[in-house]
Amino acid sequence: MKKINLIYIFFALFIAVGCSDNEDDSDNYACQEAEDESLAALAEYESATEEDEGEKCAKYKIALESQLQVCGDNEAIKTLIANLENCGGAVVQTCEQITSATLLLKSAYDGVSPGDADYQATCLGYKAALEQKKAICGDDDGAIQTIINSLNCDATE
Repeated sequence: MKKINLIYIFFALFIAVGCSDNEDDSDNYACQEAEDESLAALAEYESATEEDEGEKCAKYKIALESQLQVCGDNEAIKTLIANLENCGGAVVQTCEQITSATLLLKSAYDGVSPGDADYQATCLGYKAALEQKKAICGDDDGAIQTIINSLNCDATE
């Protein structure tokens, strides 16, 4: 529970900092969407049972990494990610777990189109999950890297 309280403190700090200042409304909207996804993942993580804590922690970490990519450099988010490195010491990022999280994010990615308001945040989340999957599971045949290279998260049409 102390780790969750620490997470609350850092998350409150993040909320106070907010998105980076950017005059482009679409970027601000994408940042807000990424923040919302992180908040939803945090809520799931906080309500996790002992059996699914590792999976929900991993999903929260992926959401934060996506938010960092979308919203820009933010020390509060980096601190949250660092504190979740092993999610309280639990082994959270087995190949099976990251594959499961990646499939969920792929499903979300398949449900949006370039030009949709949440396309960029969803694409970046899926891309971050693929990069983690590659690091954890390996990519001997290059298939994961091919998918990563094919993603255009800046697409508008």
